Amino acid sequence: MRIERICPNEAEALYNCMKKIDQETQYMLYLPDERSFDKAKLIEDIKRHFYIGVKTENDEILGYLSVHISTLAKVKHIGYIMTGLINDLHQQGLATQMFNETIKWAERKGLRSWN
Repeated sequence: MRIERICPNEAEALYNCMKKIDQETQYMLYLPDERSFDKAKLIEDIKRHFYIGVKTENDEILGYLSVHISTLAKVKHIGYIMTGLINDLHQQGLATQMFNETIKWAERKGLRSWN
């Protein structure tokens, strides 16, 4: 397993990961059959925001963390976080690794609020 940025060409793999997580847990925003796949929209979202993932050797995405940053001048230093990890990978430190990499990225970007 490795932790690395998710690229726009991995939009379908990211969607599959999100869909699997939606089906495994009741704590995600989407219900299991509620999420739809709009490849162009997800590609644009990946380009615009920060996405990092847990990937296998075959580039399957099994977890993700995204930071969405406001474009408004007064709050452009603030981002909000969404994260998910398939059940089989819980309690292995992978989410912690994603957060640590995200914090490094956020500091480089000048994000200051982690409330």
